[in-house]
Amino acid sequence: MRNFIFVSMAVFGGLAACGGADSYDVNGNTNPNNTGTDSGAGSDGGGIKPDGAPQANCDPAKCGVSAPAGWKLATAQKGRMTPCADGWKTTDVVADPIADPAACACNCNVTQQPTCGGGQVLRNLDQGGATCNMMATTLNMTGGGACDPFNNFSIVLQGKNYQTIPPKPKGGTCQFDSKPDPTKVTTSDARICEPPPSCQGDICKMQNICITHDGDIDCLVEFPNKRLVGAAPKLECAACGGACDVKGDCSGTLSMYTDTGCTQGKIDFTADSLCDPSPNGNNLQYRSGSLTTSVKNPSCVQTPTSAATVKLDAPTTVCCKP
Repeated sequence: MRNFIFVSMAVFGGLAACGGADSYDVNGNTNPNNTGTDSGAGSDGGGIKPDGAPQANCDPAKCGVSAPAGWKLATAQKGRMTPCADGWKTTDVVADPIADPAACACNCNVTQQPTCGGGQVLRNLDQGGATCNMMATTLNMTGGGACDPFNNFSIVLQGKNYQTIPPKPKGGTCQFDSKPDPTKVTTSDARICEPPPSCQGDICKMQNICITHDGDIDCLVEFPNKRLVGAAPKLECAACGGACDVKGDCSGTLSMYTDTGCTQGKIDFTADSLCDPSPNGNNLQYRSGSLTTSVKNPSCVQTPTSAATVKLDAPTTVCCKP
């Protein structure tokens, strides 16, 4: 079973600021020579001519750049402290997703409970000290509350404390479910700023000129520095391998009777593998018994691991000039 989860985090990591702020290269290095001072579109008298063509100051060709088909002109900044210039489109993204090795875990899911029934019931006793370090009579019990006569023998209680160990559970099925933990995924924040459609030439005011494209694709020769960003990290957990076996314990009550039909002189021992005080009934002979148990704490014998892979949801390729 493979699980996916989208983590609603913010944004990308290490490119350039929009108008008026410090610029960054694709690696997040500050460029102190940023000459941009204007904060909006059309500030140099640019805009759209009456015939619909962009005026010279709003044409990005004035600084020798253009966005090929399918690409958009943009700048990008490390973090989100600096807003984009007035009129520019702001897109907050994330980058550099890293998943902790414990981001995916395998949960035990017991799909069918094991059952407790009959078998050998081991018994121990002591004469004091609550150690139950002396072997007592071992009984073969049918289980399920059925009456078992003690053929050819009887039991006389002589101990101060008794330990009754019921048979182990049988059967049961389980499976492992991989579970993602989004809190164990980290990203870095970033912001993409796009110049207004009415004045794409405003990109020329920026030292860090980039282009963006949906998806994870190769950069162009003119914009070789690549950074992949996305809307959010996407955590994928591999299927949990290995067979699943069920373990657990049986606990309940071993009852003894002074007749062979389980109707008279009943006393109860707690069948939980603990050393418990003997019930009242010493010096009596017990000739039959019954065992009633149920499963306790069923779980998987061993839990495997699940490998975590983290990608970016809605990836965008950012390519910048050197």
